[in-house]
Amino acid sequence: MGKTLTRIIKVIAAVMIPGIIAITLFSPAWAARTQDVTVKTFTPLPTCAPADTPAPTAEPAAVAAAVTPTPGPTATPEPTPTPEPTPQQYTISMIGDCTIASYPKIKAWSSAIENVINGNYAYPFSNTAQIFEADDLTIANLECSISDQKGYSASTFSFLAPAAYTQILTEGSVEVATMANNHAMDFGQAIYDDTAANLTAAGIANCGDGESILLTTDSGLIVGIFAAYNGHYPSVDTVTRGVLDLKNRGAEVIVVSCHWGDEASYYTNASQVQVAHAAIDAGANIIVGHGPHRLEPYEEYNGGVIFYSVSNFVFGGNTIPADMDTVIAQVVFERSLEDGTISLVEARALPCSISSQTDINDYRPTLFEPGTDDYKRAMSKVDGSWTGANQTIDYSFMHPERNG
Repeated sequence: MGKTLTRIIKVIAAVMIPGIIAITLFSPAWAARTQDVTVKTFTPLPTCAPADTPAPTAEPAAVAAAVTPTPGPTATPEPTPTPEPTPQQYTISMIGDCTIASYPKIKAWSSAIENVINGNYAYPFSNTAQIFEADDLTIANLECSISDQKGYSASTFSFLAPAAYTQILTEGSVEVATMANNHAMDFGQAIYDDTAANLTAAGIANCGDGESILLTTDSGLIVGIFAAYNGHYPSVDTVTRGVLDLKNRGAEVIVVSCHWGDEASYYTNASQVQVAHAAIDAGANIIVGHGPHRLEPYEEYNGGVIFYSVSNFVFGGNTIPADMDTVIAQVVFERSLEDGTISLVEARALPCSISSQTDINDYRPTLFEPGTDDYKRAMSKVDGSWTGANQTIDYSFMHPERNG
């Protein structure tokens, strides 16, 4: 029995030992142990444009409804804020003596205004028209007659322009011409009346000595203008009555145009101050003066503004004036949003020369560049800092027969 068991054990061993060896040699645990495996890191592929996708096969309605995304809530846009209303503003411009004709003795000269203009009616205001086009009202003092009627004047200095010259004013965007001055009646009543008719026909409002006009600008401002001369000495009573009349007629802004003062003077006289203050006290907002052919100071008084003299502008009365400084006077008003009342908010002077040339009058007013000596000089005559002596205009050259 022991031998038999021994033989059986030997047979089993002979059979199993080779199998165990074979299993060990070919086992996966041996072929790929964990410590021998390298793990590869993958780099993503670059994104490419998607290939054309075949058209989807139509699905049953129920399936299509199931896959259709439900839109989310639409964002409500923020409301645009309403801008705050701003008060309306109005600008009134005023210029001095416009003499758009030469006097008889020099009409044949090449330097006379008629020959310089030579039919180009836009020329005199060509450097300033843009200012007057941008305002609400432009007022000029017309110191000449405009008529095609024949006339004679005994005055050495008399100025008669053809009726077509009203176009100079319209090209310059002048809406009002006052005719209260010492040259308005140079050629008598008939030509004076014809001048007024020609201005009216051209759409230019006008008034003479002791007269007034009431107009409404295109922007809706009601403006009253009163003109006064009375031999360079307008009276307090006349001006006061004129202002009160315009006030009673509904003028929102009242302008008094005065032809006054001492010739070639840079300073006011007592009469100018008295009349100007009385006009403001009566309710005028602006006093604009002319007549001295020189600039005189500006003054603020009792809520109103006074330009005592704005000198000449388009001035055919002299080919080489001794002083060519002038200004465009402007006053700005504002209408209240609450009750519609009008208030004065700004007054300014724009310094100019009456010529675009420095050595001769070419009848083409031109603004001075701010900061230049010319600008500062002209402004000093308006702001009251000018200390120069008054001038005297020598007319002896007009009468050589009286000399010597």
